[in-house]
Amino acid sequence: VATLSLYPIPIATADQVSSEICSGTTTSIDLTSNVPGTVFNWTFTANGVEGASSGSGSTISQVLTTEGYVSGTVVYEVTPTANECEGSPINLTVIVNPIPEATATPTSQTICSGETTLIELESNVANTTFAWTVSQTGVSGASAGSGEIISQTLTTTGNTTGTVVYSVIATANECSSLPVTVTITVNPGPVATATPSTQIICSGSTTDIDLTSNVAGTTFEWTVTQTGVTNASPGTGANISQTLQTSGTTPGSVIYNFTPTADGCEGDPIQVTVTVNPIPNVVANPSSQAICSGSTASISLSGNVAGTTFSWTVVQSGVTGAANGSGSVINQSLTATENSQGSATYTLTPTANGCPGPTTQASITVNPLSVGGSISPVSQVVCNGDATQQLVLSGNIGAVQRWEYSINGGATWIEIANTTNTYTPTSTQTTLFRAVVESGTCGEAFSNFAVVSVISATDVVATATPPAICECDPSTLTAD
Repeated sequence: VATLSLYPIPIATADQVSSEICSGTTTSIDLTSNVPGTVFNWTFTANGVEGASSGSGSTISQVLTTEGYVSGTVVYEVTPTANECEGSPINLTVIVNPIPEATATPTSQTICSGETTLIELESNVANTTFAWTVSQTGVSGASAGSGEIISQTLTTTGNTTGTVVYSVIATANECSSLPVTVTITVNPGPVATATPSTQIICSGSTTDIDLTSNVAGTTFEWTVTQTGVTNASPGTGANISQTLQTSGTTPGSVIYNFTPTADGCEGDPIQVTVTVNPIPNVVANPSSQAICSGSTASISLSGNVAGTTFSWTVVQSGVTGAANGSGSVINQSLTATENSQGSATYTLTPTANGCPGPTTQASITVNPLSVGGSISPVSQVVCNGDATQQLVLSGNIGAVQRWEYSINGGATWIEIANTTNTYTPTSTQTTLFRAVVESGTCGEAFSNFAVVSVISATDVVATATPPAICECDPSTLTAD
């Protein structure tokens, strides 16, 4: 008796006939059959993939790796066997996609607050997409996103350097790379402050402008625009100390434009205007003057700068009435305190726009009033031809200008060229003499006059009436 066993042909079934995995990961293909106890054997054909091998079992679990940066394939041919009966083989295809590598250019960047990042993202695998997350410290404006360029405007939130770290992941065919980081350093933009923000100085004075910033280590550079001023110049530093001169008699100005820079970042420029006022002078007209006691000095003051004011102090000697003061005219009544010249010396100071100018002096000579004085002797009688007594002038105030004489009782006077206080007259007839005195410009004064009376000796002719008489008779003599 023959026994015939009839076994079914096994039919292989795979849970994944076609699958995709990422390079470096493990396949997981479960094999089943309609016949219990089926054994599965497989062979493979690989294209651009490493790690595949022939084998047997109910699961294909192999780590597959692409040989390059493009997708590869492995085709497994699985043959089921049960009770020595082989079933038809089935083909299982595994696509192995490469893991993309993300490249960021640059991998780090330093920018100034308010500027925009420019990070280009590339990969070794075609059709890669990029996504990033962000961690920011002391910075605003960074956000997670995707794309091939990270272009974001970043701003520091304080006065110190902030950072942004982008974590970038590349994905291709659902295979993601390890993250790469891109670090952005964001330097704050310095804000400059000038103290003072405006300044007014006098010509020849020196500026004193301090420059500070909210960012440590800021440097400053400036340019200048000057009008009616010399000696301003561009420069660098934290203080502007320049001696400025006006080029004329009107105020000039200098505009300094400052640019702060910190860690390569320029802040917004600021301006400081310096007004330079000219130094005034003073001109006294007249600068010296002679007046008579009791008269008023009049000195006009002027300057080369519009709006100049004038003040003065005074030193007086032998004079009263002078006083310190201010104005454009000195009008003061001065009186000599002695019988000799006095003086008042004014020291004049001009001031314009708060700028004092150099002092100058004006002097007043105060002459006492002229006094003619007295001549002695006031009278003398001499015979014609006899010597006269010297006339002496005393008590006069002022210098003798001349002597004068009159032979007609003072109706007219004739000058004598003599400027001393003594005079010895000569005369053949009765004559009046006087001295003419003048103190400075105070007008002439006359002394009293002295009289010199002159007596002349002459022959006398007498006529007798009657011309002949007898002894003891009378006769009258008449003199012609």
